[in-house]
Amino acid sequence: MQEGKRIRKDTSQLDYLIKMFQKSPIWEYKEKVRIAATIGMTFNQVSKWNWDYRKKCGMSTERKKKPAAKR
Repeated sequence: MQEGKRIRKDTSQLDYLIKMFQKSPIWEYKEKVRIAATIGMTFNQVSKWNWDYRKKCGMSTERKKKPAAKR
């Protein structure tokens, strides 16, 4: 189990996350990687924030289903 205190996001990180969310609330993998690198967070932190914020806004958090492969 991980020890230590949680580090909160600073105001500039939150402002950037919200700005990007307002542009497009559903982020693809590459977008999450870019956002994480830009604001100094990990991919998992950005992904979790996006998931939680979509839930908070009452949006669907269901994953997109991949189309079935044709035979």
